[in-house]
Amino acid sequence: MFTSNEISKYETTRRFYGLRDDGLLIHKQLLTRHGIRGQFEQIIVPQEMLNSVLKYYHENVLCSHDGIYRTFIRIQEKFYYGGLTREVKRHVKACLKCNMNKYSEPKKQGLMKTFPASRPFQIVGIDIVGPFRVSEKETNLF
Repeated sequence: MFTSNEISKYETTRRFYGLRDDGLLIHKQLLTRHGIRGQFEQIIVPQEMLNSVLKYYHENVLCSHDGIYRTFIRIQEKFYYGGLTREVKRHVKACLKCNMNKYSEPKKQGLMKTFPASRPFQIVGIDIVGPFRVSEKETNLF
C-alpha cells in the first residue's frame, strides 16, 4: 500500500509515527477529544486513498454533506494526512450537491440616492396603483 520511499520518510520521525500489527502506519498525536486530553493514534491515509476517505466522510448518508469544519473533525478523529484542511476545503467547495443547495446571502441593496432639486416640484414621484374594487357601502368608496 505504501511505497518504500514513504515508509522511509516516516521512519525518520519514529516518535510521532508507528506501525501497527496489521501493517497500517499510524500517526501519534496529542489531542483533546470530548474533554479528554491524551495521545491518540490516527491512521495515515495514502495519497491514492484520500479521495475515498473525503467522499465517505462528506457524502455519507449519516454525514449528509456537512460543511468544511464538521467534515474535517470527523476525518481527523480517525485519520491523518498532511494538508488535510486544504484537501477538505477543496473537496467540499467542489461538491456539486453542496453548491446547488447552499444558501447564499442575497446581495445587499444599495443606499438610496438623493436627487437634488433647485425649485419645488422640479422632481415628482408618482405611485400608480389600482384599479380598486368599488365598495358596496356608500360611505367607503374603495
